[in-house]
Formats: sequence, C-alpha cells, structure tokens
Amino acid sequence: MALSKHLLSAVAALALGAGVAGAQDVVRIASPNKVTTLDPIASAAAGNIEAFGQLYARLLRKDRDGNLQPGLAESWEVSEDALTYTFELREAQFSDGTPITAEDVAFSLNRVAKDEGSAYPAAYAPVKEFTALDDDTVQLTLEHPSAPMLSYMKIFNAGIVSKDGVEARGEEAFASDPVTSGPFMVESWKPNDRLTLTANPNYWREGYPKVAGADLIEVDDDNARATMIMAGEVDVIRGVPWAQVDELDGRDGLSVPLEPSTVVYGVMPNHAKPPFDKLEVRKAAAMALNREAITKAVTLGKATPANSTLPNALTYHAEHVSPPAYDPEGARALSEENDMLGTGITLMITPSGEQVATLLKAQWDAVGFDTTVERVDGGLWWDRLVKGEYDATMSWW
Repeated sequence: MALSKHLLSAVAALALGAGVAGAQDVVRIASPNKVTTLDPIASAAAGNIEAFGQLYARLLRKDRDGNLQPGLAESWEVSEDALTYTFELREAQFSDGTPITAEDVAFSLNRVAKDEGSAYPAAYAPVKEFTALDDDTVQLTLEHPSAPMLSYMKIFNAGIVSKDGVEARGEEAFASDPVTSGPFMVESWKPNDRLTLTANPNYWREGYPKVAGADLIEVDDDNARATMIMAGEVDVIRGVPWAQVDELDGRDGLSVPLEPSTVVYGVMPNHAKPPFDKLEVRKAAAMALNREAITKAVTLGKATPANSTLPNALTYHAEHVSPPAYDPEGARALSEENDMLGTGITLMITPSGEQVATLLKAQWDAVGFDTTVERVDGGLWWDRLVKGEYDATMSWW
C-alpha cells in the first residue's frame, strides 16, 4: 500500500525577502517529527533529516527540476572505469568562519560510509575511501561502479561537518551544538520542544537563506497543529491530516498544496523472524490487502496506490511493475494449503497508525490470520525497528 500524492504541509502566506537583510525574521514550523540529534550520520528519522538539511551543505545539490548542480563542489570528474571521482571544492566557510577544506569533506563522508555509528551507510557500500588530495580536491575511490553515486553526494547524511569541531569537542558535544556548513546554524535547542535556527552569515550561496531564522516546533497532535496555524501562531505545519485538507485549504490565507511526491507509505514485515520469515505467509498477507480501498479510505481519494516501494514521482520509476493483486480467496487458500490458518501477527504502530491498523487487521483476519495491534510511542517504535524487534509495522519513506 502506498500513496503517489502526499500532503507535505499547510503554509501561511509569507513575505520572504531576497536575502537575510529585510527577510521575515523567523519562519515558525510546527511538525510531528522530533529532532533527537544534530549529527548528520547518527539518525535516519524524519525530524533529524529535516534539521540536517538546514544545518549542513553537501558536495552537490538538486535544482527544482531534480538535476544535479554544484554545491560545495564547483566541479567534478568521473574516471572512464567509473571507479574514481574527483571533486574540486569552492571557497567556503563553516559557521564559525573557518574554511571548509578537503580534509573536512573526506572526514565527513568517510564517517557516513565507514563509521560504526552511521545510521544509514547502505548507499555508500561501494566506497573504498574518500581522500583529500590537497586543500581543495577530494577523491572518491570505489570498489565497483555505482550508477547513483553522484546523487548520493546530496542525500541527508552527506552533510559536511568540521573535522576539528568533531574531534576537538567529541561527537556527543558536537551532536548537540554543531559548527555548521549549511544555510542555518543553531541558536538554541530544547529537545522535545523546539530547535531554533538563525541564518549562517558565512553560508556560501549568495542571497541565501532567504529568512533570518526558523523555529522547528515539535507538536505531536494533528489537531493542535491545525489550530496553531489557523490562529497565526505558526507559519507552516507539517503532516496535515487528510480529513483537514479541504478545511484548511484557502482559509484565512492558508494553502495546502497537493503535488506529485516521493513519499510512499508501506507495510513492513520482518523477514528475519516468524511468521514473516516464511514466503507463503508474506504472499498470503500481501494478497489479503485491498490497496485501492485502504488508500481511498485513508486519504479520502486524494492519493493513488503505488505499484512498488519506489514512489511514482521518483526519477526512474517503472510504471509497468504490478504488485500482488487483491485476492482474499487465494490468500485463504494459500494459508489452508500450508497449515497457516490462525497464524499470529503482531502489528506494531504509533498513534498515527490507528486507522490503517484497523483496516490491516480486518483484512488479514478475514483470510485466517490472527492479528494483534501493539501500540507504542515514537521513540520505542524507532528503537525496536532498528533492532528488528517486531513482526510487522508501517512506515513511510
């Protein structure tokens, strides 16, 4: 089950200047996503990813059309055998005014690829090493060619950190009050409340950021966020419930844009433990799900089912792929043939998953499974997810 259109945010009318001078003082953003670390290699959770994007510059960036553009690297070359990448850096500074050097870049990206604390090293599996050839030149060598490697130079954990800042202060201190390379730096951080950002005066992109600061405010409750934006207490909210889209759109200067999105929602069975370690269980569970009905019920018709784990707004999406068809009779027959009737499934969810969990339980139980819904808070959910301590759960990407 997945959605091809996703509501990113409700936005109040903002008058943004062309640069820090004369810009709106602070953009206030209320989000259900929590910030738990400011170290870009340490987490792949949504709230942290949002913060990393504001705090750290990358070698490359993507423009509005999705094309790779120079970032901290103003040029690059790839060898004929696609095993060596050479990046020439522009003159740029960290938020404390110290220069961003090739040593900082190599240190940052080797941390992503090789450090035991790296939360998402998978993209960098082909990496042999990042090396500083001189102050302005970084070389990447690969074990084998990797077609998307240039694109990996701009994903969330590829932000460049200060080598001296990390080593001199230690990773724990850096992760709470970092020297930054992106458009913003940390003014203050109150975990479980808000992260307040202020413009980085040393950011390399002239005219950016276009605001003087931002407040990333953590508000779990969907209705509370909607009330805040209608009252003018915030300028943007993340995660508008589908039922509130029509209510908010166009009201008091608010806009709720629905647009092609790279967000996909899915059910994640744990293949490493029973019952989903059996292929037949996974097949029956997939055949039992009416993706069309679930998508319509959850989004009130504002999204469409995806055909794979890759959302249809993603570059290189394959439209011809067909997921397992909805076939509850076939699912029950498969369960009967393999003596799986009554197989227990524990579905781990957070509070936001109640509606989908109700639909999944009903459809799985209808074909002979015995589904239990286990409710946990977001912190415990993430901890158990990465440890593989669950039968099945739901998430988005």
